Amino acid sequence: MQENRSLTRRGFFGRALTGVAMTAGALAFGRRAAAQSKAPKQAVQYQKEPKVQNGQTQRCDNCRFWIPVEQTDHDMGGCQVVAGKIAPEAWCNLWSGQG
Repeated sequence: MQENRSLTRRGFFGRALTGVAMTAGALAFGRRAAAQSKAPKQAVQYQKEPKVQNGQTQRCDNCRFWIPVEQTDHDMGGCQVVAGKIAPEAWCNLWSGQG
């Protein structure tokens, strides 16, 4: 017995819209999960002053996790691993050089 597998225009658009909705939902969930998984400032010893170690000044704006001000929705930068607004001259114990 052979089934009729022809796809109508209505069926195609219905499936396409379902796929788009599922993708959008998955992306929104992923962003929300990533934001919730960032470390709080207190947990990483965030401080507003840079740290100098072995002659190297460690600041948020020279860390590999730094998100520049232009890419954030506020007047300060951001961090890929620490929650909240981040000052460019600040430091935390997750600092990692640009590599």
